[in-house]
Amino acid sequence: MKHKFAKPYQFNGKEYSELEINIENITTLDYEKAESQYKSINPGFSGLIEAETGFTKQLIINATKLPAEFYNGLPLGEFIKLKYAVQGFLLGSIGSTNSEQPA
Repeated sequence: MKHKFAKPYQFNGKEYSELEINIENITTLDYEKAESQYKSINPGFSGLIEAETGFTKQLIINATKLPAEFYNGLPLGEFIKLKYAVQGFLLGSIGSTNSEQPA
């Protein structure tokens, strides 16, 4: 999924006008790694992890290979757009399956 910034974003001397988030290529192992990273920082968490900002941010970091610092300085409105796009992808997948149901 491609995200176009409202205005160019500067990070480490480079200008970004858009960002490619390869969320479709995230594997189960990548997902588990992000979940583990999130839970190590938030022990005892037991909610819907896909709704958590920190978990979503970790998935985005893993999908783009950009460091956390890139997102820490991103204008909030831009990050919220990224967060909702990824959450929509994750939560939109819940309940939609191509698996056959028993008769």
